[in-house]
Amino acid sequence: MNVNYWQYFIELSNLPYFSQILNLLNVILILVTAVVSLLSWKAASRANEIQLLPLLSIYFRGKALRDRTIRIRNIGKSPAYDIKIESFVNIVQDIHKVWKLDLAVGGTNVLIPEEERDLTMVATSNGEDVNMAEFMVFHLDPEEEHDRKRIELIMTFRNAEGNKYYSKMETGRGGLYVKTAKRMNYWGLLYVNYCWCREKLLLNWYHFLWKFTKPSIKSSKKLII
Repeated sequence: MNVNYWQYFIELSNLPYFSQILNLLNVILILVTAVVSLLSWKAASRANEIQLLPLLSIYFRGKALRDRTIRIRNIGKSPAYDIKIESFVNIVQDIHKVWKLDLAVGGTNVLIPEEERDLTMVATSNGEDVNMAEFMVFHLDPEEEHDRKRIELIMTFRNAEGNKYYSKMETGRGGLYVKTAKRMNYWGLLYVNYCWCREKLLLNWYHFLWKFTKPSIKSSKKLII
C-alpha cells in the first residue's frame, strides 16, 4: 500500500506544472494559517478588552423632587476615568431661553469597580447660572410621568489602557437605558461630532430667529434635544 502511494506520488511529480501546484498549495496553507492566527489574536484581544471595559450605570436616587440626585456607578471589573457626559439642553421657544444642565463626576474623575458617586449638577439659563437644577432633573427623571420626548445624551470615558469609549444614555417615559459602550474609532468620532454640530446649528438657528421675534408666554410648547 505504501509502495503504491509513493509510486503514485512520483508519477505526479513528473507531471508538468507539478511544482507550481505544490507551491500554490503551500501559499494557500500559509494564508489559512495566517488567517487563523489573526482571528485567534483578535479574539484574545477582544476578550482582554472586555475585561478592561468599565460598565457605567446611571441611577436616580431620592423620593421627593428636592431630594432627587443622579448617581453614577461602575459595575464593571476595571476603573473608568476621564468621564464626560453631554450637557442636557432644553430650548424654551416661548420665552427665548436655552436651559442647560451640566453633569459631571464630582471630585477625582475616576470610578473604581463597584464605586458609586453623585453627579454634580450646574444649571444655566442663556449662559447664566440659575438655581433650577431640580427642575432640569425633573425633565430627565424616567420615573416622572410628564409628557415629553425621550432624551438621549452621550457619555465618554477611558479604560485602564487609555482607550476611549462612548455610550448613549437614553431616558424618559419607559425607563433609563445606558447602551453598550463602543470604541471611539472613526465612526464613533463622526457620530459624536455630528451630534455636537447638530446641537450648535439648532441653537444658532433659534438665536437668529429670536432677534426678529419677541418672547411670548401664550405657548408652552418646548423643544427638547
